[in-house]
Amino acid sequence: MKPFDLFLLILCNIVWGLNPVVSKVLMQVEPSSSMALIRVSGACIFLTLFYVLRARFNFSQVVARDIPPPRGWDIGFVLLTGFLTFFGSPWLQGRGMETTSAAVTSILVGLEPLFTVFAAIVIFREKLTLQAMIALVAGVYGFFLLSQIHETMAGLPISRWFQGDLLVALAVVFEALYSIFGRMIRMPGPSFLYYSLWIGAVFHWSLAIFHGVFPTPGSWGLAEWFSVFWLGPIGSAIPYLIWVVLLSRGISLAAMAMTLFVQPVVGAIFGYTVLGEHLSLVQWAGGAMILFGAYVVQLPDRKKG
Repeated sequence: MKPFDLFLLILCNIVWGLNPVVSKVLMQVEPSSSMALIRVSGACIFLTLFYVLRARFNFSQVVARDIPPPRGWDIGFVLLTGFLTFFGSPWLQGRGMETTSAAVTSILVGLEPLFTVFAAIVIFREKLTLQAMIALVAGVYGFFLLSQIHETMAGLPISRWFQGDLLVALAVVFEALYSIFGRMIRMPGPSFLYYSLWIGAVFHWSLAIFHGVFPTPGSWGLAEWFSVFWLGPIGSAIPYLIWVVLLSRGISLAAMAMTLFVQPVVGAIFGYTVLGEHLSLVQWAGGAMILFGAYVVQLPDRKKG
């Protein structure tokens, strides 16, 4: 993996790592379902404006050149990704965040790279290089130290796993499907993202109409408007676009998944610098191990050299 590609992947994870915190701000005035609707719809609108402005308002040219519609098996992948990743995942995550703690949520994020690496090995028959294996071990162990999972999970009643925790865990699995399906498609990656987002938005709006619960912009202040702008364009559209473009370049899916461990590091640093939360020496060591793993994964494979 090229260093610049690694930089972009880490940048995506930094943004994604801040999304739960920003979501909490918006959820002070909006229910979780409306927050998910705002996030996905905002990403759709941003990408549509981006492509239309790029083609100077010639939308037919946009469809033909930048976002050709899916065909064949790609239609199924778009429908599944739209429903599971861009409807199911944000909806489940929002509902889960209503009943679980931020600490447990950050721990459950660690499921995504493990699930993605497993899929890369089983489905795509990827062979882990020495660098990838070192990065995986460093990431898992560093994640264990940073999250203090043995302390956070101690004493939690089993019922919690059937409430917020299970919902967030399921949301993380649905999120991982974006990378898996993104590797399986034949259509251009940006097109795959665009139509999947719109499918997700249709489901969100259908749910809002069914329940009669819609966003209330009149109750938003400056912080809420910032959250809306962050969650749609910055927190979703741009990083998902970068991710799928890099995925289409043939970069190892397992190697890309290693960078997902950066998200808990971002959450910990944000909590330390902004919220004043205490980090032990062991947690700092865990964060350093995760970053070390992200560095190792971009080193060239000696067998190829």
